[in-house]
Amino acid sequence: MSHGFTLLELITVIAILVVVAGGVLFSLAGTQEQAEDRVAVAEIAQVREAVTRFRADTGFWPKTGPFGLVGGNGGRIDPTDPTHWPAPLASSSAAERTAWFHSPANLYQLFQRQDDPGNLLRIAGCLDAITGGGGDFDPTTGRGFRGPYISQLGEGDVVVGDQIALDPVTGHATGDGDPAAGGLLPAVAGVADPHAAPELETGHFLWTTALGEPLGQRGRPFLVFTRDPLTDADPSNDGELGPRIVALGQNGRYESDRTAIGGDDLVAGLER
Repeated sequence: MSHGFTLLELITVIAILVVVAGGVLFSLAGTQEQAEDRVAVAEIAQVREAVTRFRADTGFWPKTGPFGLVGGNGGRIDPTDPTHWPAPLASSSAAERTAWFHSPANLYQLFQRQDDPGNLLRIAGCLDAITGGGGDFDPTTGRGFRGPYISQLGEGDVVVGDQIALDPVTGHATGDGDPAAGGLLPAVAGVADPHAAPELETGHFLWTTALGEPLGQRGRPFLVFTRDPLTDADPSNDGELGPRIVALGQNGRYESDRTAIGGDDLVAGLER
């Protein structure tokens, strides 16, 4: 004679199912994180190649030497001159332009097109400084500019906070390491990493096209840290790991040049 389950048996079965389901979800979550990390490592390699090619062609890292701001080591980009800046920054103050320029999430020089008559590098005279005039790539010397080094297709502009700013002398990131903290910078030209970023009511991590059209929720931007070799008299004191590309990992905070417990940044160094 058949009979149904007792209440205790039903509760036991349900408890077992809950444990099994929880284990499956935990396993899937871990798999998702591992997949994001693997994609991030591959994308870091692509950004690293772009930065390396920029240096091979011009002799300088982005934002350094003649590609830096006026006032140090031959920089040709003037924060007070509106013609040296993208249209959205034309009405910004020199301080706002400087903060935008120094954000390690801002890869705008890698996006510049060689055939663009409004190329900011040409306007600022950076290319004349490395080629002796004209700015065109010289195959004899192997110097010039052959951008874009990163295609704008699939990428966009992103709003980040000013709490990861690049100190132009030390190369250290300033602030508390949270790209969603502090005041909002004008949207920077970035590359999204594969780690999901939260939608923040403050406007951080808002990705748009260059025309301001929304791109929806995307990852946090990769960070590129470079430093001018002329300011680095003693590389042995380079406590912040030197020139590098960073993905912020699952926790979304910058920790690479800090003492952090549980830090999960993914970092690729750049040759000096």
